[in-house]
Amino acid sequence: MGQKHFKRSLLSVLTISALIISCLFSFIFVNADDTSEEPALEGLSIHYMDGTLDVKYQSMRPYIIIHNNSGMDVDMADLRVRYYYEKEGVTEEVLTCFYTAIGADKIFAEFHPELGYAEIGFTSDAGIIKSGGNSGQLQLVLKKISNGYYDQSNDYSYDPSYTDYAEYDKITLYYKGKLVWGKEGPPPPPEPTPPPNNDDWLHVEGNLIKDAQGNTVYLTGINWFGFETDGANGFHGLNKCNLEDSLDLMAKLGFNILRIPISAEIILQWKNGERVETSFVNTYENPRLDGLSSLEILDYTINHMKKNGMKAMIDMHSSTKDSYQENLWYNKDITMEEFIEAWKWIVERYKDDDTVIAVDLKNEPHGKYSGPNIAKWDDSNDPNNWKRAAEIIAEEILAINPNLLIVVEGVEAYPMEGYDYTNCGEFTTYCNWWGGNLRGVADHPVVISAPDKLVYSVHDYGPDIYMQPWFKKDFDINTLYEECWYPNWYYIVEQNIAPMLIGEWGGKLINENNRKWLECLATFIAEKKLHHTFWAFNPNSADTGGLMLEDWKTVDEEKYAIIVPTLWKKGLDHVIPLGGITEDTFKYGDVNGDFAVNSNDLTLIKRYVLKNIDEFPSPHGLKAADVDGNEKITSSDAALVKRYVLRAITSFPVEENQNE
Repeated sequence: MGQKHFKRSLLSVLTISALIISCLFSFIFVNADDTSEEPALEGLSIHYMDGTLDVKYQSMRPYIIIHNNSGMDVDMADLRVRYYYEKEGVTEEVLTCFYTAIGADKIFAEFHPELGYAEIGFTSDAGIIKSGGNSGQLQLVLKKISNGYYDQSNDYSYDPSYTDYAEYDKITLYYKGKLVWGKEGPPPPPEPTPPPNNDDWLHVEGNLIKDAQGNTVYLTGINWFGFETDGANGFHGLNKCNLEDSLDLMAKLGFNILRIPISAEIILQWKNGERVETSFVNTYENPRLDGLSSLEILDYTINHMKKNGMKAMIDMHSSTKDSYQENLWYNKDITMEEFIEAWKWIVERYKDDDTVIAVDLKNEPHGKYSGPNIAKWDDSNDPNNWKRAAEIIAEEILAINPNLLIVVEGVEAYPMEGYDYTNCGEFTTYCNWWGGNLRGVADHPVVISAPDKLVYSVHDYGPDIYMQPWFKKDFDINTLYEECWYPNWYYIVEQNIAPMLIGEWGGKLINENNRKWLECLATFIAEKKLHHTFWAFNPNSADTGGLMLEDWKTVDEEKYAIIVPTLWKKGLDHVIPLGGITEDTFKYGDVNGDFAVNSNDLTLIKRYVLKNIDEFPSPHGLKAADVDGNEKITSSDAALVKRYVLRAITSFPVEENQNE
């Protein structure tokens, strides 16, 4: 027993000793590993010169020289250089070189725009930079395979003031993976969180359009055409103007909705997975559109409008591209079923995005008198009955997105009393502009499952377009009202049947009669607070001209002066104000800065009046709280905010005074 016990004790001692020795060796080895780690190499630096000729350029050209004062020779294969930039567009990028002392074939690049930089490396045969020496000039050219432009104005590593080589720490250098020179650039800024996409839907009450909070709103917008034309497959003018700047200009001028003409044909191409390219995109003007397809540009447009507070209305302008002069919504190439399929696809795409708040089912159905090829309005089931077709299309759309406003245009001709479309003719038919005749609503109103989504629409033009009978005398606003506007469509508003949207109106100011008509209609729209979308932003509308002059960047101020009284100048987004959020943006009543006016703001204003607090969370809170405009914050302001929260009022006295 004693011998066995001794053996077990000796074994235990030996085991413990082995563990101690093992731990000591492990400690020594671990610490040896730590101390053997190479220190960061010092003495390496980058000298930089900018090789581009302008801030907007078809390539980024960082010309660099790597200097080695480290006291040891450095293998170039162990080096990496990072150039920090923000990429515009989606086109693939490549590295080329103008001149390199080591040979262009010994340099390569990896592009990481998602991280905000391009990384330049060197092959195993690039050579050695001796201590006290340098790499020689490396004239790097970073470019897109499309030769599209870069906008370098916000690029961290770009500095055009470096016109000769000098030390530069905004390009970083790495040796064996460790930073040895320069200050790393910031990562790309995250995309801003968009506002909620399900709370700005609109509805109809009588002849008014209201938001979800019950406030009356007015759609006062503009058209920008091009997606319906085969020559463009996207907005015209993108070779001369910047897309974002143009949209922001519209918002700044007071247009709160953009009517986007489009064709069923291009939508069906998208539906079938075809990549449809957009013509006329100049990447100097639009570097962010480089490499985007027509559908991607439409998506980009919708996303940008989230930021500037505008909304969109999709207008099915034609069945096939460039067929907008045809009478009907179907033709030999596009059937009624395909027309509906196009609508269903585009509505499905944006169904969860309240930036797209309305759909104009068909632009200008028309045709005079009788026959199967004219758009008529009656109670028949004939395929060319636009009223019936609109009901069918509307139901298909509402089944996908019941929140959309359904905009239904009129036709051109409607039979006089005692006649119908089988026997009416030149002297027995009421005629108006294409899509501008809604006399049939009195006898045959559009019936859909969501009547609180129905908006009627017409187009109205001046004598420059066609010498209508009401222009053949000394007309004025009263004669136009009596002979055209009231009997064809305004009666719908006056009888509180539905709201009215004038989807197109506009014209040139050269001829006095056309100017006179334009001023009359603008006055009528302003007085009656009618919804409208002006035709057009484009200056290249041959018969009407547009809001912009031929350079696509200068507003026709004379024409805008006629339009401006018709504009509501308020946004349809209850969070993002029209024009977007800036440092100076605020909303009256919103003292906590969340761009909503609710009980939280009311509580804060009450506490301020009671002197429990002396400031507000929003930097504009003191200005926002003065809702009566008397430059004081009192119980009067609190009472007004309370009435606003309870929906007893929809605006504040200070806003009404500003609008006068």
